[in-house]
Amino acid sequence: MDLMPNRKKKKVAEIVDSKLRSISTTIRRVRLKDIRILDNDENARYMTSEQMRVLVDNLKRDGNLTSVPLVIEKEKKLEAVSGNHRIQAAVEAGIEEAEVMVLPPDIS
Repeated sequence: MDLMPNRKKKKVAEIVDSKLRSISTTIRRVRLKDIRILDNDENARYMTSEQMRVLVDNLKRDGNLTSVPLVIEKEKKLEAVSGNHRIQAAVEAGIEEAEVMVLPPDIS
C-alpha cells in the first residue's frame, strides 16, 4: 500500500534534487588504505565471502575500480559513505590508489 500521494512524492524528489545539486564535490586520487570503511555490523549492505571473492577477482582482472566510491572528509580523514565493499576488495586485489568522490565535511 502506497501511503504517499504522487504529487507529494514529486515535491519530495524536487527538494532532494535541489539539495543534491547544491553540494560541492571533488574527485580526488587517494590511497585506498587511508579511507575508513564501515565494519560489517555498521554496513547496511551484506556481502557473502563468495561475493567478495568474485569482486576481488574482478578487480584483479580489471586492475581498477569501474565506479567511483563516495567518501566524506572529516577532520582531514576520509570515511567511506558508499563503496565500502569496493574499497575493501580493491585493497585485497592489490590496488593501492583510486579516484573517489569527496563530499565536503559540512554536509548535512
